[in-house]
Amino acid sequence: MLSSVSIEDFQGIHEVEWYAHKGEVIQVPAPKKIIPYQRIERPLNKVVYGYYPFWMGTSYNNLHYDLLSHIAYFSVELHNDGSLGSIPNVSILENLRNIAHSNGVVVTITATQFNNDTIAAFLNSAAARTNGVNNLYNLVMNYSLDGVSIDFEMPTNSVKDSLTLFMQALTDYFHTNLPGSHISIATPAVDWNNSFDYDQLALHSDGLFIMCYDYYWSGSSYAGPVSPLYSSSLWGTYSVMWTVNNYIYYGIYRDKFILG
Repeated sequence: MLSSVSIEDFQGIHEVEWYAHKGEVIQVPAPKKIIPYQRIERPLNKVVYGYYPFWMGTSYNNLHYDLLSHIAYFSVELHNDGSLGSIPNVSILENLRNIAHSNGVVVTITATQFNNDTIAAFLNSAAARTNGVNNLYNLVMNYSLDGVSIDFEMPTNSVKDSLTLFMQALTDYFHTNLPGSHISIATPAVDWNNSFDYDQLALHSDGLFIMCYDYYWSGSSYAGPVSPLYSSSLWGTYSVMWTVNNYIYYGIYRDKFILG
């Protein structure tokens, strides 16, 4: 189980896998044309949001697109000045985009940063935030995508207000310049650092992707379930149900919650 003692050393599974595969190159032929989003009537009545890591190769050929509404390519790095790293295995993104669009699935790009100092430098600079918004918009337009998913993990409390300002600026800019675009942010199962204003983030985005996992991790003091459904005397207070109730308590925009 995570605790105030262990969170300083905590690495979420997104970060662990990103670093494990960083620099991994997979050669996939680029598609010859761009297929825009096709609006298709499907039986889904909820947002079903998936992530597609850059190291998954051509697994996009085997996805059940009829069960997805959104898919985010994971990921591009967002730097402290608002500049972006290169998109890893970009031809995989382009093929995923075409197949997903053909099946009526919205495709976004995940922008990640796992370093607290870098997150703080970016979010606490108005110029960097503006630069980040512009660069993400240009990337989305250049690759005919449909929006952005933000993934800043374990930021400190010092960025709580500026994180909300960034998400507000990002969402407003995209909604104004790309109507129908989708902006979301990955949020924690437990907000250990009091860094996320759930209510305001939900108001200024299209969705909070709640990361209901990593309740126990490789650095925990003892082994336990990654995603315990209920609180118990055996596994402790924190669980998926605890997280859901916590979000409901602190957030009034419940239609924006995406259980991940």
